[in-house]
Amino acid sequence: MKHSLASRFRIVLPLAVTLSLLVSLFAFAPSAFASNPVIQSVNPMAVPTNAYTQIVITGTGFLLPDPVVTVEIAGSPVSYQPIVSDTQIIATAPPHVAGFVDVYVYGGAHTSTLPNFQYVDPGVTFNVTYDGNCSGTCGTVPTDGGNPHAANSTVNVLGAPSLNKPGYTFGGWSLGGMGVPTPISSFVITADTTLFAVWNLVTTFSVTYDGNCSNTCGSVPGTSAY
Repeated sequence: MKHSLASRFRIVLPLAVTLSLLVSLFAFAPSAFASNPVIQSVNPMAVPTNAYTQIVITGTGFLLPDPVVTVEIAGSPVSYQPIVSDTQIIATAPPHVAGFVDVYVYGGAHTSTLPNFQYVDPGVTFNVTYDGNCSGTCGTVPTDGGNPHAANSTVNVLGAPSLNKPGYTFGGWSLGGMGVPTPISSFVITADTTLFAVWNLVTTFSVTYDGNCSNTCGSVPGTSAY
């Protein structure tokens, strides 16, 4: 029986060599098997200028095999604890001058940036005001008796004891912004803040009665609104 040259000469690699080649393949191109880091939030978003402060960076793609991610604040590398989650980094924000800066997470050739991270001078305070968010008079907005609040402190949102807007129900207070406002119960204050009333439109329908006759056949009930 004749055999081809390929079938007569077949090289079988030992298992250890095969595994070593596979490991080398993954190490050669790690970006093909890992996602890019993406920052979704940083908590807190404001820290004092004169202290080292722990922050929690939340996102995705933080567990990169090689190279590891690098965290920077205002362009300077910061220390952080060993990453044990693909979605969270616990880092230490160093002292810095007051103002807004960016937080960066680098992973390979990819960079994710979160702006508006704030350094606040110790002793700085901010006020909270309430806006009824209606074109006419809809009552009296509450006054925050806790003003002024220390920077980076948690503010509990008040109720609405004397507000009324015809055709709407009160839905709480929000920080405003585009789209549908989201009511909040508390927030961390980093600047003078205005909270806006959230009004939910009350949808009504009317029921009308028709005698369903060609001539006058009596009186139908009046229209009712629901």
